[in-house]
Amino acid sequence: MEKQRMKDLQSVRKSEERLTLPKDPTHAVFDTPVSEKTSLIQLEPPVEQPRNTNRKKRLFKRQRIKLRR
Repeated sequence: MEKQRMKDLQSVRKSEERLTLPKDPTHAVFDTPVSEKTSLIQLEPPVEQPRNTNRKKRLFKRQRIKLRR
């Protein structure tokens, strides 16, 4: 009984006239001009920065355990 009512309700909804918008409000987004971007091509690689050598060399936990044995 309940299933039949739901089917009837859905068929009524499908047969109703759908409201159509006269103008798409989101279409104006595509009409806005885009600012030109300059294409920057790097011909040479960036200069390498010196590495920080003050860092303490600490082994991972597994390696420390192996050294203890």
